[in-house]
Amino acid sequence: MSLSHRHRDRNHQQIVDDLTPQAATRARISTQRADRLREFILGHLPDEVTVDVVITSGVQTAAVLPADVDAIVSSDATDIERAQAEQFLAGVDADYLVLVTGNEADLTRIPLNDQLTADHAHQFGLAFHELLHILKTAITAIGELLDTEIDSQYHAQVHDLINIIEDGAIESEAIHGENFSDNAGIRLELTRRLHSQTPDDIPTGQEVRYSFWDAVTSCLYDEAIYPTGITDVLLDEDDDRVRFKSEADRDAFEASHTELYALSRDALAIRSADRDDTTHAHDKTASVRRARRVIQTWTDHIQPVLEADTRDHQQAQDNEHAQGDGQWQSQERDGDEQSQQQESGGDATGRPESASHPDGGDDISSGNGRPQNATADASATPGENAEPSLPEDFDPSEVTLSREATDDPHQNIFEQPQVTADPNPDNVDAEPSRATPDNAEGTNSDNYSGDSEPEPSTRAQAIAQATKRAREREKARAGKKTETETEPSAGDEPGAQPNPGDSSGTGGSAGRDRLRDQNSQLTLGNFEDEDQPLTEGDIEQSPSSSESESGSEGEGERESGCTGVDVEDSQESGETGDAGNTGSTSSASSVASETLGTPDGPAHAQSYSRSQHETQAAYEDALAGDERAARIEADREQIDEQALENELGALADHLERQRRQHSHDNGSEENSGQRGGAGYSPGSLTDLEILAVTDDLAPPREWGAIEDGAGRVADTLEMYLRLDRRKSTRRGLSAGAYDTRAGHRLAIGDSRVCKSRTMGNEKQYALVLILDRSGSMRGGSPAKIEVATQALTRFALAAENLGIRVAIIDFIHGNARLVKPFSIETRHVQSSLLDTACGGGTPLAEAIGLANDLVEAQRDDPLIISVGDDQTSADAVKDVIRRAYAPVCSLTIATDTDPGTLSGSASELATSYERQETVYTPERLNDRLDQFASLLAGL
Repeated sequence: MSLSHRHRDRNHQQIVDDLTPQAATRARISTQRADRLREFILGHLPDEVTVDVVITSGVQTAAVLPADVDAIVSSDATDIERAQAEQFLAGVDADYLVLVTGNEADLTRIPLNDQLTADHAHQFGLAFHELLHILKTAITAIGELLDTEIDSQYHAQVHDLINIIEDGAIESEAIHGENFSDNAGIRLELTRRLHSQTPDDIPTGQEVRYSFWDAVTSCLYDEAIYPTGITDVLLDEDDDRVRFKSEADRDAFEASHTELYALSRDALAIRSADRDDTTHAHDKTASVRRARRVIQTWTDHIQPVLEADTRDHQQAQDNEHAQGDGQWQSQERDGDEQSQQQESGGDATGRPESASHPDGGDDISSGNGRPQNATADASATPGENAEPSLPEDFDPSEVTLSREATDDPHQNIFEQPQVTADPNPDNVDAEPSRATPDNAEGTNSDNYSGDSEPEPSTRAQAIAQATKRAREREKARAGKKTETETEPSAGDEPGAQPNPGDSSGTGGSAGRDRLRDQNSQLTLGNFEDEDQPLTEGDIEQSPSSSESESGSEGEGERESGCTGVDVEDSQESGETGDAGNTGSTSSASSVASETLGTPDGPAHAQSYSRSQHETQAAYEDALAGDERAARIEADREQIDEQALENELGALADHLERQRRQHSHDNGSEENSGQRGGAGYSPGSLTDLEILAVTDDLAPPREWGAIEDGAGRVADTLEMYLRLDRRKSTRRGLSAGAYDTRAGHRLAIGDSRVCKSRTMGNEKQYALVLILDRSGSMRGGSPAKIEVATQALTRFALAAENLGIRVAIIDFIHGNARLVKPFSIETRHVQSSLLDTACGGGTPLAEAIGLANDLVEAQRDDPLIISVGDDQTSADAVKDVIRRAYAPVCSLTIATDTDPGTLSGSASELATSYERQETVYTPERLNDRLDQFASLLAGL
């Protein structure tokens, strides 16, 4: 059988390009990146929680899911087939999977031109976002709350609102909090820039039609997360890029959108503030309160618009009742009149007063505790305190409640599993947080709606609670005057804070408690001292004492969960940013103003106000650590292009010599053995089919298992090669001293009966592995091709671990292909090797002839090993083995026969190989590889 081969007009440089991995792509999807992401996440979770990380293009951003095939396949956040999900879970010993996108960051949307840095910051930003949800969002508790308080027909809509508010809240805390470095904020901002829809994304001349719900979610997104400008365009009648689907959608939105501003402002002010709680229950308590604020907005302002007919009828009845009772009674601020108002049930409708009730006067709303008049809050959105009206012909049935023009690539938080414990929503208000904001001067502490008290059910209760908070603040300020300068809290006046690393200033456990109060506005747990909580700033840059002494930078959000894991973690110490010292060097007043005040606008509002030059500088400064880390990972994924060019040049020269020799002596028996039926040599390098290196990688756990098996084989192989090298003899030569051990070869006309002395331990090897992908490899149980790919890949890795240079060829559909030259590492072609495609005949003789050409172009001791079922023409293979320059061995895969037996040509060929071993069951693969390795000594 002769091979059909493809002629390609390619020069060396093109071949080199085809065989050169894309460094940015490989770094982004590498197992090293996944391992570092996993260590980063695990470093901030309780010990009992187990999480694994998979990098995949099957998610647009990131998702947290149970380690379950059905959960992965059915999630709306994933586009993953069942077989791929099963591969993800193969060998995974974890309760949860964090899926992080393997897609490259779009450099056209961010102020960076470095793909490596952008990908690194993007992936760690996504992982950071998911970690914050795990620790701070009360997923199960909110779900229970919705089930009890929201009609099932509106669950999807309220889910959307809570999703947006939670995303905005956790990112706002990370960005505005003093305990975070600039690195955290820029990473989160980068992910928002990449995934936010803006008017500029609309092609010129095209128009997008928004439903009511598209408008609501876009508006809340603008207010809580990232100012895209969509809402401004939507409300601008002169800008036709974004329009409403119908007038009913416009009317409904105009009646609701001012309340979305209030919702965003109030919800973002509900912050995590319990400094002593290291279980994160305080974070999730705030999450439940934010959900209640969303529910209040839905119930009081959005749902009535959708049910306007019913509301108008009820309003008419209320008006008649009000006219009969006369004017609303004035509300006094003393306790007696408060009780009277409570007994009367509040307003005329029996509902708590809303933020925009027309009769609110100077009241404090239950949402944010601010005076509800036109001048009381200068930061309020114009017009938000006026009751919007609907047209008389408004028909709520024409309002579109589906999202049709917008899409959120982030995972719905209600799809996330409950990784850490949630509070009981019924008990959230029963035990108020001890860390009630107490810095009334210069901050918006009144915005902490419900963080310290239950939400009021009447206007009078709201007044009483506001008065109580004022008294508590006055009392707290009076008490602070007696405190020493060395014991400030997060809400104190400016003063020097003790260094956390200075034990002399802490006074043992009592000192640790004081430091905890100073530095723990938002705690994420301590992983270096079990007795202390760790501030969220420690996610960014809290190194161990040894790291601090050596000048560790902390690498952003402490991507490694332990010290000394990453090379870049010890490069330099300047990456943490102005706010990156866990709050220990910042004044107490700045902590108070950042973490206790109401955020000014969306989480990423500052990105909207920076100039292009300022944005570029901010990214470059904050992402310096990402750049270093990404380049170190990319360097590992590079190949030695010069070595590859030299190898291809030597092979081309060898093939040219072969071609000239064949043309001069076409009738020579020796040369005919090198071509045609007894062997195969391409006429030139361009005649050889060379597989390009792809950007695909094997599933991390599968590749990890292969590396483990390779380590065992390497131990055995190393022992025997050490003995072989010690002999300082190269055998199997056609010239040199006569080797009495090889005399049997003379009987079959084999001239390789000589030996020569070598340099002992400097002896080097050139190994060529041949993989059989013929159609017969589909047989067996399991399929022989599956066992063969595993065996060959493990053996290749084992040899490379010992410094042996390895090349790999395979044959499929009659074509012999160069899968891996000597100068490229096996891990660069892992997906090609583990591919189980097969078909066609078994041109093993031709493949051995090509392997012989490869080793003849090398200067090292040669060896050829075939991995397949040997179902081929035995005579042709015997002939090419006899003529081969290198010893030829076989690892025969026979999962389709009974142990101890070989059938057909495999049995006939077994005695022709220099060494032969058979694999009957995959369970014994490692044992067989060990035995095979031991047989290679002395070749």
